Amino acid sequence: TFGADLLNLEEGFAQMESLLNELKEELSGKHQKRVIRVAFVKVKFTDFQQTTAECRSVDTWPLAFKSLLEEGWGRGKGKTVRLIGVGVRFMPSSREAPVRQLELFDDRLS
Repeated sequence: TFGADLLNLEEGFAQMESLLNELKEELSGKHQKRVIRVAFVKVKFTDFQQTTAECRSVDTWPLAFKSLLEEGWGRGKGKTVRLIGVGVRFMPSSREAPVRQLELFDDRLS
């Protein structure tokens, strides 16, 4: 949570630089062998409503997160922002159960 609410997107971009540096540091430490699947930005507004914007491609880190912040901020329709969070979700590791997609149609019925 910021000491004072952020009034505009430019203030959000200024805060995002330090958030991304923290995230990169964490990923280079304990998560450096994991494969990133999704990047996301959480935005909490002054009225405590929140939104999350995410994307699957994280090839261009700063640009992807900047775009996600723009998307999330725009959902607030002019509200000031009290908190921004950045993060990633990983591909399942080989130790985790593989993700299976459910079948849309059951072949046993044909």
